[in-house]
Amino acid sequence: MIGGLGFGQLVIFKNNNMIFKFRKNVFTFWRQPFVYFMAGAAVLLGLYGWIFLVPNFGASPSRADVSDNVSGWAWAVRQNDVAGINVESGIGWISFNCTDRGVCGNSNYGVNINNNWGSASAGNFSGYAWNEEVGWIAFEKALGDPPDNYAFNSNCMGTCNSSNNCIACFNRIPPSGSTRGKVYGWAQILSLGDDGWIKLRDSSWSDDQGVSIDLSTNQMHGWAWHNSPAGGGLGWISFNCADISGVCTNSNYFVQAEVNSPPQITSSSWSNGDPCSQPEGVLYAVLSWTYQDLDGDPQTAYQIQVDDDNNWSNGLLFDTGQCGEAPPGTSIWGSECQGSGGSTQYNLHQATAMSLQYGTTYYWRLKVWDQWGLDSGWSATAQFTIPFHEYPDPYFTYWPKTIHANLPIQFDDQSYYYTDTNPNNPVLCADNPTHCSWSWSVTPATDASISGPTNPNPDITFFDDQKTYDITVSVSDVSRGYTCSTSITIGDTEVRYHTPTKWEETKGKN
Repeated sequence: MIGGLGFGQLVIFKNNNMIFKFRKNVFTFWRQPFVYFMAGAAVLLGLYGWIFLVPNFGASPSRADVSDNVSGWAWAVRQNDVAGINVESGIGWISFNCTDRGVCGNSNYGVNINNNWGSASAGNFSGYAWNEEVGWIAFEKALGDPPDNYAFNSNCMGTCNSSNNCIACFNRIPPSGSTRGKVYGWAQILSLGDDGWIKLRDSSWSDDQGVSIDLSTNQMHGWAWHNSPAGGGLGWISFNCADISGVCTNSNYFVQAEVNSPPQITSSSWSNGDPCSQPEGVLYAVLSWTYQDLDGDPQTAYQIQVDDDNNWSNGLLFDTGQCGEAPPGTSIWGSECQGSGGSTQYNLHQATAMSLQYGTTYYWRLKVWDQWGLDSGWSATAQFTIPFHEYPDPYFTYWPKTIHANLPIQFDDQSYYYTDTNPNNPVLCADNPTHCSWSWSVTPATDASISGPTNPNPDITFFDDQKTYDITVSVSDVSRGYTCSTSITIGDTEVRYHTPTKWEETKGKN
């Protein structure tokens, strides 16, 4: 049983023509004024034909939901009068979501596009929009089948027909070189019944003339058309002021459809490479990130900015600019770009316009684009600090050169460490042994013994002179904890170097 449901319009049809509309009073079930009204309506019904009660703004369809992903405003400008609607400039604004008017809670309504792109109903519209003059505009099946009997369904990504109450769909795959996917099908002005069908696209129209959605902005564009078979019609309905020259300056309207999820940067990191193998004086900073897109769209462009503070409004030390193709057909590739638009790593030390300095903290952020030109926005600011000086150079000699079982071999450290930013000013650890620390190891460990594995010059005794052994020393500078290692292989009466320089010695960096 329904009680207290308000209605704001009485619309009377005869032979499919709307001949009368009354919208001033609100009639309520189970109240005395409504009884008198129904008695009069019965007389009109006998004289003319069908009577429709169109709900007022406070009574919304039960389907409507504030979580719908379409919002904003379209503008309908009447070209010819619609019988019974005397509006000099058309029906005016069409609201696609209750949030547009701040009436959610009292009247929850909205239009939704299914953006689960792997589903059988991907891209299908549902829900209702609202206009003050004609009332509810359905984007799902409400009062019968559309005029083309769902012929548009062949253009949809999923199934859109009477089986799932669908009368409109969005195809997310744009034409080549475009970022705008097309909308197909119909909407229906419920108060006009069979005369209320609004065409969203026609095969005879240009791509820009029908309704579309720009995946780079999630804004709807183009025009829909209403032409009543009874004569007249609302004419063209505009979905974006940008499609009419000069209009946005005074009336910045558009319909927003969140059908393309923006790409995300789920994590970012940096590395200074391998400072133990890099040439002295070459400072590395490798920036990396993880790209994610809920729609499965690939990354096609990136941009990186670097500064010496986290105030991005007062100038930058470095900016790659956009690197890649976004949107399609728009390729930007500056002199500081590396890899490809889909790269998720950038070697800052290779940038010609960026000179890294020892002991300096830098701040960086990045932005990425999907294949349609929709960007992630700037990531959270991250930071990295270049080492204060070079890492140690591990280096040692030993004697004798031949293994004899159970006889010790003397290993002598000749490593260097650094104390300042001058890469050409190393200091011998032996001259300042308290500034360095050592860690020696042998593999296999069970076949050898080290006398003092943390000493700079240990003796190592090998138990089997028919085996080969890997000898490793790790050297750290005590002040910063920077550590590098080097190894050799000895055995079978010969020394085998991983990176041979001389038979008597090995060094971690050249």
